Amino acid sequence: MSDALNYLMKTRPETVSHYFAAVDIILDMNIPGFAPDVITQTTTSVQGQWRDLMASKEVPDSEVIRTECEGRGLFVYRERNSFRVYASHCPHQNTDLTGLAIQDTILTCPKHQWQFDAKSGDCIKGGNTQRFG
Repeated sequence: MSDALNYLMKTRPETVSHYFAAVDIILDMNIPGFAPDVITQTTTSVQGQWRDLMASKEVPDSEVIRTECEGRGLFVYRERNSFRVYASHCPHQNTDLTGLAIQDTILTCPKHQWQFDAKSGDCIKGGNTQRFG
């Protein structure tokens, strides 16, 4: 059990049912990073897998494009021989960002207008601690 849940049970036991209701809602959303099998894995046992996304020549230099891989929306930014790939969901509230979110190298969430710089992944408007990707 997490430290936060332990604290909650000791100090505000009446709120525990709300905590579990929130967990059920998150699980119902099927967010890949919150799947029970992912959460319970240790970092040493999790191995990333490379995916063929597209030929590098398909990504124009200094531009952002949106594509999909295995049903997951992605933004790809290229600067010469360096590439950055981001999931197409805002880290604030998991809002899906469509291709319309792209303006130059800035990605804008349609829900609350948070903006992210595709060159760095930094949030440049809206949040101050969130990072894209």
